[in-house]
Amino acid sequence: MLGKLIKQDFLYSYKILVLVHLALIVFSIIGYFFISPLFAADSVVKENSALLVIIPTLYIIFIFIASYTSYILLTVRYYKSMYGQESYFTHTLPVSSGQLLLAKVIVFFIWSMITLICSIGCGFLLLLQPILKESDNILSVLFAGLDSFQMPRVLVILMILLLVFSATLFGILSIMGSINIGGFFFKQKIIASIIAYIIISLVTQLPFIFFPIVPSSAEMSDAIMAAQYFKNYIIFGIVFSLAGSSILAFISWYLPAKKLNLN
Repeated sequence: MLGKLIKQDFLYSYKILVLVHLALIVFSIIGYFFISPLFAADSVVKENSALLVIIPTLYIIFIFIASYTSYILLTVRYYKSMYGQESYFTHTLPVSSGQLLLAKVIVFFIWSMITLICSIGCGFLLLLQPILKESDNILSVLFAGLDSFQMPRVLVILMILLLVFSATLFGILSIMGSINIGGFFFKQKIIASIIAYIIISLVTQLPFIFFPIVPSSAEMSDAIMAAQYFKNYIIFGIVFSLAGSSILAFISWYLPAKKLNLN
């Protein structure tokens, strides 16, 4: 039954999201042939300085649109299926609250990863020619940065990937937890959900503001010292994201299972 739930959520969202990501890829392919050469050519940089600012700005805006389209569409889907027009059908299915939550988290997470990979890949494609031109310098800086952690490079990359995965999961469960908290109210569920999300977002930012991970300007001159602070940030971010995800997952399971309110 879990597989059917995942399939149903994919069928609901894939058409729009596939079109959005295809548009992003097409835009990047066009950029590779017509825009990327401008970044790689030294002789035309000054002549096209305004264009070199406008194009990346437009591209970043488009990436944000693609990302938020995915999140908005999947958020609306979750709300409708849990507390909207489809909620009565959803909660009469022969599945547990945990299965419903797991199916929706899986679909949300997969689309989030697709959006992230697509955005990074398209950005890399747009800047591929200048990257290839300076590949030796870029690789040397990258390897020097990884080596400054005084850890195996593979382990550093795995830590960064784990941070990305855990932070993405935390973001997804923040949305779902907010909707379930808002659904606890008899009226104004949407407004209550928005307020809950704002509060969760603000509260979860406080530990990163007060956590002593930022070195002084003098310490920042030492690459190894800066890498150690960054490593602390990664570890703290992973632990915090996983702990927060566990709490929000419990909320998203408990409220629909024990305190469901469809009025």
